[in-house]
Amino acid sequence: MENINKYEKKIIGIYALGGIILGLCFPLVAIRFELMRLNLKFGLENMIYIHKYNKILFIVDMIPLLLGIVAFCSGIIRGRLKCINKQLEEQIIIDELTKIYNRRYGTRKLKEYIENAKRSNKKVGVVFIDLNRFKWINDNLGHAVGDELLKAVAKRLVKILKNRDVIRFGGDEFMVLVDDLVRVEEINNVSNHLINVFNEPFYIANRLIHMKASIGISVFPDHGKDVESLLNNADIAMYKCKNSSRDGYELYHEGMKDNQNQGVHRECELSHAI
Repeated sequence: MENINKYEKKIIGIYALGGIILGLCFPLVAIRFELMRLNLKFGLENMIYIHKYNKILFIVDMIPLLLGIVAFCSGIIRGRLKCINKQLEEQIIIDELTKIYNRRYGTRKLKEYIENAKRSNKKVGVVFIDLNRFKWINDNLGHAVGDELLKAVAKRLVKILKNRDVIRFGGDEFMVLVDDLVRVEEINNVSNHLINVFNEPFYIANRLIHMKASIGISVFPDHGKDVESLLNNADIAMYKCKNSSRDGYELYHEGMKDNQNQGVHRECELSHAI
């Protein structure tokens, strides 16, 4: 909201400056030339005199002044309208609870990063973060504590991962986009920072909550050529990390999808056998 107010003031300031220049500077220049033509000194008395006896000059000076007032008023109206438009735009891409970017923004930004990476021959990393035992927090400590925990996690992620897009993907899942990578291995630095996010407990509702996370990673173009495949493969890697029952992260590889397909196939066969 503070940024929106600054934005509104900037728009109003631009139009106010235009109004002052148009409303005051132009008439003053016209008055100065008229005083020089009549060989009169610049003063209030002489300014009143030339306007009193020169109706054309009075009209010429009044029109910019009126236009300046109109420009100033339109600046206030335009600034307010742009402020409202910006608020509506932020409501679309900002998560209401955590105040970070939401899934809509994340998928749109990932598509943009992929297009840029194709032109620059770079890589883009997609990092999925799932909070372990978050359902237990909600069930035993209450949804209010769960909401505060989500806000604290989001705040810490933004603080540690400066200049990175941090997104609440939904529920207790977060996503981080890492663009401008040259090698896949560079994503490891971001992953190590993410692990550090959960090394310290979170102080929520007068209690310390130790929270860990499962992290899955996919990289364009090595693990997918489009938004859907990258998100899906990062999700597979994240569940692989969760099922391994250890802290850390998993980088996607083709074997994970094969294992997942085999698991689904076995489950279907068991259901049929039963």
